[in-house]
Amino acid sequence: MSVAAPWIGHRVSEIEAATGGRMAYLTRLGDGFLPTLDTVYQEGDLIHLALRRDDLATAERVLDAPPPAH
Repeated sequence: MSVAAPWIGHRVSEIEAATGGRMAYLTRLGDGFLPTLDTVYQEGDLIHLALRRDDLATAERVLDAPPPAH
């Protein structure tokens, strides 16, 4: 799943909270791994979210926009 550039530098836990999904794994530089909640999203990362099919469009909208302000 693609993620808008403003998400770079944010933790996996923030992505999960914003989308309501669970980060199943992350691909970085061609290698897949299981991220921790402290893993930081980096440019070029590909995220793989587990979520309900009905929630996919909402998650895509959230990740296409900048992260919510704290």
